[in-house]
Formats: sequence, structure tokens, C-alpha cells
Amino acid sequence: MARRIISQPLLRLRTLSRDQLSIPRRLWELVKLDVAAGMVLLVGLIQGVIFLTIVPPWQHYDEPTHFEYAWLIANWGRLPQPGDVDYTMRREVAASMLAHDFYRNLAKPNLLTDSGEIWIGVTELVHPPAYYIWASLPVYLARYLPIELQLYAARCASLVLLLLTIAMALASMRELTPPGHPLRWLVPLAMALLPPFVDLMTAVNNDVGAIFVTTLFFWQALRLIRHGLTLWRVLGLALIAALALLTKNTAAVVVLLTPLAIVLAFWQQRGWPWRWLLLAGAIALPVAGLALLGWGDAARWYRWHAATSQTSSTRVATSDAPLGRAALRLTTGDQPRALLTPVWSTGAARLRGQPVTVGAWVWASQPITITQPTLALSTRDVGNFPATTLPLALTTTPLFVSQVITVPHDAVTIAFYVEVPPLQPASAIDVYLDGAIVLAGAYTAESPPQFAGPDGDHGSWQGRSFTNLIRNGSAETAWPRLRPWVEHLLATYGRRSPAQILVSLFDIDRVGPFMFTAVAGRLFFSAFGTFGWSNVNLSAGWQWVFLALAAGALAGIGRWLLLRQQQKVALPGLYPALALLLLSGCLVWGNAFLRTLPLLDGHVFLPVARYGFPAILPALLGLTGGWWMLVPQRWRWLGTAVPIAALLIINLASIWTVWSFWQLR
Repeated sequence: MARRIISQPLLRLRTLSRDQLSIPRRLWELVKLDVAAGMVLLVGLIQGVIFLTIVPPWQHYDEPTHFEYAWLIANWGRLPQPGDVDYTMRREVAASMLAHDFYRNLAKPNLLTDSGEIWIGVTELVHPPAYYIWASLPVYLARYLPIELQLYAARCASLVLLLLTIAMALASMRELTPPGHPLRWLVPLAMALLPPFVDLMTAVNNDVGAIFVTTLFFWQALRLIRHGLTLWRVLGLALIAALALLTKNTAAVVVLLTPLAIVLAFWQQRGWPWRWLLLAGAIALPVAGLALLGWGDAARWYRWHAATSQTSSTRVATSDAPLGRAALRLTTGDQPRALLTPVWSTGAARLRGQPVTVGAWVWASQPITITQPTLALSTRDVGNFPATTLPLALTTTPLFVSQVITVPHDAVTIAFYVEVPPLQPASAIDVYLDGAIVLAGAYTAESPPQFAGPDGDHGSWQGRSFTNLIRNGSAETAWPRLRPWVEHLLATYGRRSPAQILVSLFDIDRVGPFMFTAVAGRLFFSAFGTFGWSNVNLSAGWQWVFLALAAGALAGIGRWLLLRQQQKVALPGLYPALALLLLSGCLVWGNAFLRTLPLLDGHVFLPVARYGFPAILPALLGLTGGWWMLVPQRWRWLGTAVPIAALLIINLASIWTVWSFWQLR
């Protein structure tokens, strides 16, 4: 009897078909995957707790004022408005900052004032509220505890979003890889081991919310492409896009990507040839360009102040132009409008303390008094400001004016600058300018200069030859401009001028060398070894490790592209999904790269990786996937081990660096 009880199940097991046996195998694969996912989340939790605790209070990017936003929501029970302040709260925060030596190299705040400002940093109340509402929940529960414990409660809210982000990366990789594929756990583990990412994700900062929302979007967009369109999936994607708008402008890129994800999912579901979609995109891009861009602004001249709202172009062909066939044009509006173009032929450093001659022909469509064209100067502490404010009465006849200005010793940037005063739209007046010059040395205006050509680049004056230090001074060259409605829409939300950024992109000979050295280098290296307020960094020698990691990944991606035709793609919709991730990464990291533009004043901003981390998933997929593809198949374990081992070593060095920086100060 006992033998029969044991033998009958064994006989049945032998007669099971291969398909029937695949069910327990699948269950075993699922268990293994869940164990790996649990281990990755455990690593993320340990990492998060470490960085949450070793970084002292207030020592993350703008953490005092980010915390202030959440605290006001928790204690006031409503969304605060720009300008709102609670002096008792600020006094507590400032006192805590003083106790933790925050103001070591800064002016100390006055804790006794009840007016003006107790300075704890730049206000964050202009940001959308979604992240701060989330962070306010634990702050509300801890509102009777000391202010530092309330801060750590808010950090714990960020820690939860870190774990959810890693979980969504796990889910996203399930959509991109077959069961048992090592990238299913390799990409999320790399996310948990990337030190600056974990450092940021355990701070009180709305970047945490932006990263969470974009990763959530990636997961849902991949599901949409892989499994097809349904009403609930589309509605879910639309809700995520709305949440991104309510979180931070760095996450708002998902609004542009949502219709693309829907189109890719629809195309995949219908099974149509992808070449027709590429053709449709090739037609749509020029149409969109015509809708967003115009032509006719003066090349290398930047719209300043409210000039971005001027509907007419800043360059106009006119027979009144004393030099060439065109002139600059500024039309008065209800706010001051200005144009400037930076000094180019020689650096500002060579002109410091030296006399400089500024001049131009100026006239108007009607008599008007403006400020005489001058220099726009900036220092390390102060943005662009006019060097002089001399009144100038204009008529309809071109008048050449000039003045000699001594450049301050602390000037960082120098630009030619012209401004028109505000007038009611009904009385709008066009002000024209031609032959603008900035010359090294002092020249008197007894007679206008003689130019060697219509571009105004060279000439002679008072028997001396000169080289104009600005380009396109006579507005003979034109280039594209952003339409004012686009500028208004994007600048209002993003708090940056897309029109000025666009001009900078065409001004590549001026901004290119700096962008592709200092900016790109800072953005790249900060992704691996920058912490705190960017004041804690791994030593310079680690840069070679970072470069080696990136080089190996790029080589692996190149190898995958070369061998792609030999590989079988079992997952439907894989290539459209990868294309969406690639485009997302380019948009997010490209936006981070361009944050420093237009580079027109002394406040040179070097963006760090936190602005690109909303696209952390495609970035780490490229890093780990590249290494996985770098080596032949039988040595794939090496491609898996190298990036993880490198990140583990970088992580241990980072923990020691962060801890010792604060403990040994």
C-alpha cells in the first residue's frame, strides 16, 4: 500500500508532457526572480538608510527651503504662495543650521527679526506642489518633534520613493527582457548602487518626485507598447503626465512623450511597417518647426528683458540703413525691451580696467527718448547691468553716437546693450540700430568710423584701423527665432527663456568649447561622484574609472548594433520600447546639458547629474546593457560582474568620502 502511494505520483510525473512540466519551471523562474527583486530592494533600502543618516541635516541641495515648503503644507493645512513665511519655523531651521555649522563661510542670519527675511536659502515656493504634499505627510505626524527629526521624517518620505523607483525599474526590465535575463536585476541593482543617485533620493528635494514620476511613466509606457492599447492604460499614462506637470519642470518632458508612446503602441498593435512611421515623422518635424520657429532675427543678438515677447523680428531690411541693407529693430511695449550681443573677439579679462568705445547709428519711426547704447557688464555677484544710462533723443534720421567706458576690474562678461523704454501698445515705436561697434581703446565721435564692408567687422577711425569686438554689428545676417507664444508658454512654466537658449545653440562658436568641456565633464562626473551641495566629491583619480565604465558601455552598445541582425527578438515591441527610452534619455539629459545657457552673465551655472536623473533608467540600461553585450556569450558573466563590482567599489569609496567629509571638518 505504501509503495503504491509513493509510486503512482512518480509514474504520473514521468508521463507529464513537456508543456505541463513548463508550468512548475515557470513558477520556479518567478520565485527566483522575486528573490532577486527582493535582494535588490533590500540593497536599495540599506543604501538609502546609510545615505539618509550619514549626511548631516540641511546638507543637500537647497534642503532647508525644500523642507520649508513641506513644513508649511503640514502645519498650515494649505498650499503656500510665493512670499509666505513663518518666522518661528525659519528661526528654528536657521538655529539648527547654525548648530550644524552650515553658515561657516556665509553671513549668519539674524534670528531675532520678525520682518524682512531670516535667510535659509532660495525659496522653493514657485515650484509645483505634488512632491511637497507627499513629503508633508510624515512632517505632519512629527510636527511636535524637534526640527531635525521633522527633517529626517521628510527624508524618509523620499526614501520610500527611492524604493518605489527601484521597484518600477524592476517592473520595467521585465517588459524589456525575457524570463531569467540578468538585466532584469542588473539595471535595478546598478540604480541601488549608484551613490549620487541614492544620495539625492534620500534628500528633501522635488528632484526625488521628478525621478519617481518619470520612472513610473517609463514603466507604464513600456507596458502600453508591449501589450497594446487599452482605455485604462492610456488614461493611466495621461494621469502620470498630469502628475509630472504638478511635480517639477524636469519631469514635464513626459507630456511630450505621452502621445509618442500612444502612437508607438498603436503602430505596434496594428503591425504596420515602421518605415511609414519614420516617413510620417520626417514630414511632421518640419511642419512642427514651421509652427514653433520663425525666421528673421538678427544673428548673434539676444532678446533681453521683455524683448522675447516682441512679435516682429529684430532684423529688418531698410533703405535707411547707413551700413549694408539691414538694421536691428526694437519695438516698444508695455515693459522695457532690450537686445545685447556679447563681446567675442577678445575676452573680458583683457579689457578689464581698459577704455572701450561703444557706438552705433540709431534712429526711430517717431521721435522718442531712449537710453544711449552702452555696455552690459556682469560680475561674479551681479548679473547684467548697463554701464551707463545716458538719455538719447532720437528722430527719424540716423544719428551716430558713441561713448568711452572704462571696463571695471571685476567684470566677467561684456556685451553691447541697447534698451527701449515701455510705452502703451497703441503708441508702439520702432527703434532702429545699425553699425554697432565695441572697440578696444578710446575714440572720439567727431566723425563716424569708416567700415571696410557691410558687416562692420573691420574699418578705420581717426587714422587707426580697428577690429569690431562684436559680431554682426550691422545685422546683415539673420537666423531663426522662437515664436512669442511658444516662449510665453514654456518660459512661464520652466522659468527659463527658450528663445535665449535657441539663440545660444546657433551661437555654437561662442558657447561650444565651454559646453563640451566644462559643462559636459561636470554633468558626467557628477553622475558618479558628487554629493551634498556639490561640495563633496570623490578624488580626481576616480574619473578614470568613470570613463572606463562609460567607454566599455559604449563599445558594448556598438557591438550590439553591429550584431543586431544576427539576434532573434522574441519580445514584441522591443525596438519601439527601446527607441522611446533612447529618445527620453536624450531629451532629459539634453535639457540638463543646456541648463547653463545662454552664458551671458557672470553667473556661470554648471549643471549636475540630478537634472538628468529623471532619465536614470535609460542611462543605466545603456551602462549595464552595454557591458553585458561587450563580451562573447560564454563570458557574459564577466560583462555582468564588471559594472556591478565597479559600482560597488565606487559606492564604498563614496560612503567613506561623505562620512569623513562631515566628521573630520
